[in-house]
Amino acid sequence: MTKPVPSRPVNHETRLALVLNGGVSLAVWMGGVTHELELLRRASGSASEDTTNDRDRAAFNVWKDIAQSSRTRVVIDVIAGSSAGGLNGALLATAIGRGAPLPDLRKVWDESASLSKLLVPKSKTSVLSGESFESKVRDAINSIGVGAESIRAPITLFLPATSLDGRARSYTDGFGNEFSVRDHRRLYRFQHDDKAVTYTRTDGKWHFESTPQKDFAPKYVHAHALAHAARATGSFPVAFPPVNETPLMDYRVHPRMTHDDPASFVMDGGVLNNAPFEPVLEAISRRTLDTPVRRVLVYVVPSAGRDQQGATEQIDEQAAWGRVAFRAANYPQEADFRSSIEDLNSRFNATGRDSHFDLFRQVSGDCRLADRLTGVAEELLDEYRHNRACGVIIDLRRRLAEDTLVTSLAGTRETAPGRIKSLINSPKPPNWVPLRDGRSITSPLEGQWRWGLVTATRVLQSLSHQLHHHLQENVLTEAQQQCLIEGGEFITERLRDVVAMLEAFESRIPLHVDPESLLSDEGAVSFVQNTFNDLDVPKRVGEIVDRAGTRFVRSLRAANVDSWMQEPNDAIRGCLAVEVVTRVYAPPSKVIEPLMPEFQFLRLGPDRMSRALFEERFHDMGDRKLYGIRFQHFAAFFKSDWRRSDFAWGRLDAAHHLIRLFEFNNEEERRERELELHQAILAAEAPDDSDPREWMLKNLLELAEPTDKKLMKNATESPESQQVMDDLFASIFDLIGLKGRGPKWILRKIAEHFQKTATKEYATGKSETPAEALKASVKTYKGRFILFIVLAVYAVATYWILKLLF
Repeated sequence: MTKPVPSRPVNHETRLALVLNGGVSLAVWMGGVTHELELLRRASGSASEDTTNDRDRAAFNVWKDIAQSSRTRVVIDVIAGSSAGGLNGALLATAIGRGAPLPDLRKVWDESASLSKLLVPKSKTSVLSGESFESKVRDAINSIGVGAESIRAPITLFLPATSLDGRARSYTDGFGNEFSVRDHRRLYRFQHDDKAVTYTRTDGKWHFESTPQKDFAPKYVHAHALAHAARATGSFPVAFPPVNETPLMDYRVHPRMTHDDPASFVMDGGVLNNAPFEPVLEAISRRTLDTPVRRVLVYVVPSAGRDQQGATEQIDEQAAWGRVAFRAANYPQEADFRSSIEDLNSRFNATGRDSHFDLFRQVSGDCRLADRLTGVAEELLDEYRHNRACGVIIDLRRRLAEDTLVTSLAGTRETAPGRIKSLINSPKPPNWVPLRDGRSITSPLEGQWRWGLVTATRVLQSLSHQLHHHLQENVLTEAQQQCLIEGGEFITERLRDVVAMLEAFESRIPLHVDPESLLSDEGAVSFVQNTFNDLDVPKRVGEIVDRAGTRFVRSLRAANVDSWMQEPNDAIRGCLAVEVVTRVYAPPSKVIEPLMPEFQFLRLGPDRMSRALFEERFHDMGDRKLYGIRFQHFAAFFKSDWRRSDFAWGRLDAAHHLIRLFEFNNEEERRERELELHQAILAAEAPDDSDPREWMLKNLLELAEPTDKKLMKNATESPESQQVMDDLFASIFDLIGLKGRGPKWILRKIAEHFQKTATKEYATGKSETPAEALKASVKTYKGRFILFIVLAVYAVATYWILKLLF
């Protein structure tokens, strides 16, 4: 069935927020995904094919043609990555923030993930060298140039880590019992935003000040903090040593500096949060829209996300303890991911078709509905005022509790309904609650703004959203669309101002509040009232909303959009009527939340086989087509050829999923373009002297083996690779203390003997598992002789010790 490609407005963006999962040596696959994301981002924008290398030019041009046909530009503005995902995310965010192409990630990961180089210099506290790893990450970041200011885009990067000595948090339950829980979570944020605004005070007067964020610019990054943060989130325990977070304190957002937590040593962010959705969702909710946008949240994970045939080993009461322990070690991450997905699902269901936006859209097109809704809102206004006051007070107490040393789990203290009503209905009612008079809704621009900051953000979001909605009408010319876009940009700038005021208000809570003062409803009401007066909120926000409403109706007129809203007051009245009706009986938390923009969810993983390689024998391999999942996710560190294969699959898998962001006339056309992309990617990634398809089929045939025996033989068949294996075990023996002279030297030699014989036993296929190979090496004549000597020495030593003691 033919489906026409929808016509999109000018300057349309498909805006991606990325959550990048971890996976040790699967960082190479993630590097391929990152490479393809960057190629698509530049191809869909203003970059020319001259800005990319010859190998990628064919894929670049396919992406460019697809994006132009769909009339959209792909933008990445939020990235959160843990472990291996954080390393790739840091490089991508730096390229976006500097307005420059990524370095050649093929070369970066071929060198950075080389086991032979990660073993030098030797570390005393880990198997691999953290210094060597950070040096390579820093070199990759420094190789990213600085483009023209006009092409540097806003970007926010979140990198989680895990503290080794988290500070204890004190809590009390509902019966006054105190207890402590340690918080090991760490989160660092890096930003680039030329349009960032703060609301600040100078010479006693509050004003808006442009404060561009330039955390990715070389001269602004303190002491290589970005490379240090990337190393911290990727410091897999034991494999790499922990990292001192002192250089990262200026970028730490959790725990907040008000908690006064000192710098500590941190390790892999994936230990506690391998899928950091929460900061991304928070950032999305605060993002402003200055152009028509489709928002997509992309979860990049190097896992098929479904059980593959024969891929899951059954565990029962007969299973060896090692297998049980390894399986159990993955459960915390599973629980963490499940809770993240549940939170994501909750937000998605609540915002996929937000009632606030939908209702205002209907009101904007129907004057009679607007009048009826206004009448209902006037009748409900008194109850709305009470619910809003309760919401603000409860949120204030919650924020204060987060910044104090003791948090109560008895539930945030409820407000006294009768007392709240008397406070907001007093002869001098607070300046952040609308008056009981219906004119608060019908004539909101007369006098000062009494609806508070969060309501103002929802009003401005609604106005901007409605202008963008009109852009979807096919009857508009490009000139008319431009009028609406410029109106949306103006309203977005005003929204940035209100958000800056909201952040200024929030920042004063821990600084200027005595916790005891908020224990009473009177104290809370008084604090908000005084702070709003000090920040000049009623007057400044009233002016902002008035200007936004004026620009809204002018934009509709300029674009010849038929609307009953002819005056600024009409638009703001419609917004506030919707506000009252949708929030009057909402939970307090919803009363003070900004609107979450609509977004779609895309999971990007190694789920499918490439159409360029599809054969029945390989069709269900899923993530088993990656070398990186072998050897407990460390295999890609061993061989350059294996890293080349995984990098190629990262690109192929990314292309398979990302092409679904675009609309095609029919499914057949989409498949043809995907095949074209995959053929171009294979040609770019295959060795120069090989047929691309045959090269990858050979790898798949090797990976189709259910065990690692063949791979182990492959990894140790040359003198060079055998030396790498020996060096790896030497580092492990050093780490566990088998070095020096005397008994330790003897134990070291014994361990080396069994390691070499067991490796050979397993690689030659004589034993099914590494454990069986070790048993077989012990059962050999030489192995039994060595164990006999060890036991004899132990018996003699025990005899003499006992004789000396007794």
